[in-house]
Amino acid sequence: MPDLVARATYRRAVSDGHYGTEAAEVTLEQSVPEGTPAAEVAEQLLGEATALVHQKLALSSSPEVRRAVVARAPAVAAVVPTPDDLDDEDLPY
Repeated sequence: MPDLVARATYRRAVSDGHYGTEAAEVTLEQSVPEGTPAAEVAEQLLGEATALVHQKLALSSSPEVRRAVVARAPAVAAVVPTPDDLDDEDLPY
């Protein structure tokens, strides 16, 4: 069986406030250790990619870009609920 590889890409484009944008993108990949869920590795990679992009944009020469990145930088990784985590009371209908 071929080695399983997890890959995550994160891209962010921010307006510089003067009709321009500044963007950063990173793709990370890592072999998935045997017995480890690929989604777990991918989630970790996505968190690392997000942090790298925000760090890079935070060093921009544009104060508008720096403010936008600091104001919207994720504090923690988002947790996406599975269908098992939801019950009828949680649904919007």
